This record gives sequence, C-alpha cells and structure tokens, in this order.
Amino acid sequence: MRYHIRVLLIAGFVSALVFPSYEAYAITDKPWLMALYSNYGRFDANKANSDGAQSIGYFQLVYDKSKWGAGITSSYNSVSYQAGRATDSYDLSGLTDTALTTFYNKRIKKANFRFGLDIGLPTGKNAVTIQNLSRVIVDDVREDLLLLNTYGAGFNVAPNFAATYNRGSVTWGLGGRYLFAGEYDPTTDFAGDNFDPGDSLSVVASALTSISDSDSLFLTLIYTTYGKDKQGGRDVFRNGDIYTFEARYVKRFVEDLTSTLAFVFRKQDKNERLGEGIALKSETGNSNANVMEFLFENIYRYSRRFSVTAVTGYKTVGSNDYGEGDSFQDAGRDKIYIEPGAIWKFSESAYSTFKLRYSKLNDKKDAFSPEDTTYNVFNLDIGVVLSF
Repeated sequence: MRYHIRVLLIAGFVSALVFPSYEAYAITDKPWLMALYSNYGRFDANKANSDGAQSIGYFQLVYDKSKWGAGITSSYNSVSYQAGRATDSYDLSGLTDTALTTFYNKRIKKANFRFGLDIGLPTGKNAVTIQNLSRVIVDDVREDLLLLNTYGAGFNVAPNFAATYNRGSVTWGLGGRYLFAGEYDPTTDFAGDNFDPGDSLSVVASALTSISDSDSLFLTLIYTTYGKDKQGGRDVFRNGDIYTFEARYVKRFVEDLTSTLAFVFRKQDKNERLGEGIALKSETGNSNANVMEFLFENIYRYSRRFSVTAVTGYKTVGSNDYGEGDSFQDAGRDKIYIEPGAIWKFSESAYSTFKLRYSKLNDKKDAFSPEDTTYNVFNLDIGVVLSF
C-alpha cells in the first residue's frame, strides 16, 4: 500500500492552511532554514524470528521570503530486517528520492492563498533483485515497525493549492494537491516490468477555532483518491479512496506549559484487483482496516533556552473483512508508545532536538503473522535546526 507515504507528502500544505509557521523557533528576519536529523530505529519480536534496524540521515534546506520560497529535502537510508514468514533478511542502503518544493503566498484582506509545486527527483534506489523484493514486509504492520518504507520511485510532479480565511475566532482552510506519479523499474532482474503508479488527488478542509486566550481546537478532513496502477502497460491495481479525520485540542495551562490532545480516524474503501480476464474488479471484502489513534503531547519551557517534551499515544487497527486462512486476512494490531524529548536553544537562530520513543506493538495472528506477536520498537532521533 502506498497511502502512508502519500499522506505524509501533503502534510506541508495541510499545516499551511492555518498555522503561520511549522517550526517552533522560526526566525522571521532570517530567510534560510537548514535542518539536519539522524534517526536510529530497532525492533524485535518476543515469539517470532523477527527483528531489524534502520538508520536515516535527513537533510532539509528552505529559503522563505514570506511571499515566496523554495526548499530541498533528501535523506540517506540503511535498513536490514527479517519479519513475518521470511527466512532471509531484507537489506538496502542508499539515498532516497529528493524533493524540491516551491511556493508563492498572496494575501487579500482576510484571506491567504498559497500556490505550490513539488517535484520528486528519482535519486533513490527503486530497483532491487527479485530475491530481495520477496523479503519486503508487505503487511501494513511495517508502518509501526519502520519509520521509512519507500526508498525510491519515478519522477513525480505535484502542484498544490491552499487557502485560509479568518472570520472572527475561526480560521477556515481549504487545499488540494494533485500528484502526477512517474514510472520506474522495481526490479533489476527482468525487462519490461516497469511500474507506473496511479496519480492521486488529495483535498483538505480545516477549521481552527480559538475557544479562549489559552484554548484552541483544530479540525481537519482529508480525502484522497487514486488512479490505476499499471505494470508492463496493463492495469494491475487501484488503491481504495482514503478518508481521514483529525481533531487537535490545544491548551496552554500556564505560560510555559502547553498540552495537545489529538484524535485521528482513517477509513479506506475497497481496493480494485485483477480478477478473471484483464479487467480490475473491486475486492469481495475490504482488505483495508479502519485506524484510530489517540495522542497526548506536552511541551514545558523550563527556561529561555531549554524545553522538555513528552508524548504518549495509543493506536489501534481493526481487523479487515477477510477471515482466517485467506491470503488477504489482517487480524489487526494495537500499539502504545511513549516519547520523552528535549529542545535546547543555542541562540536566537539555532536549536537542537532530542527524542527517544518506545513502542509496544501487538500484532494478531493472520496471513502475515503465524501467531500473535508482540514487538518492541525503539527510535532515537537527534536534530539540529539553523536559521540564517
């Protein structure tokens, strides 16, 4: 399933709908922002021969002149794991694709407009051997085991638009993003198997309500629809449409303590697959399960330079429509996590971040897991952000 990465790709213009800045310590008189992050993750299972590790180095450079701006983002990934029924490990290292972003902002009275163009350069490693491809985790449990699961694709172009309108205590937002997905070769062993992902359209509506001087509520609705995937020139698959609802309640208890309570619900329609003949047909059952997540986040500003952060959360994925013994069966999973962290501000234009997350994941017996399996997942993230 490709939806997880595509939802992440629209996060930039979603935040632009109502938030003036996505950086906690952005400097308005310094147009350049550079971010360097390093993340190390590891997971292991209690009853299965499943474990793995992933290291990611992330780089971003943004030039923002308020009315217009541009940015470049890329990363280096090294991953090795063995999970599910696989008997050998999956190993891959190299650059991921590079994203170029441009945007233009326009304000007309109480309305703000943002026009953007994102370009995905295929600098990542998308072609692998058939043997290595057969060891990939295809179950959606990979979302909770690894931070990054897509390492390369084709040349992508995504125009996007966002608008906000302030009316008293409520700021309304509306945005859209269309992804022209490029073709690429997924294997190194065979010719003529190029994969052409279907294009996608995402529409976002939001509302930010100021309940009081210290309380606010942010609501977001996202709808994403997909075109047909092609391989070797023929239709092979179509992802079901996705509906996502998110609510965030933000409260500032005192000047130095701010808490956020969030709820996310995601539902996906049936996929379309190749049936008899060459036509795509809707699944007999829905192989996509509903997802709910609760999140509680706190930031305490201990001093002008040092802040402490803490995140706790619970995520549950229901079972899908397929029963035991079916190759599409997913019995669901539950995850709890805790993430202490800190922000150290070196100066007015530089700060560092530290986060350590522990997740306990219970994946139920299904077509992927031969028995109920509990995973322990650790992630260490360190970053530096500079404005100049």
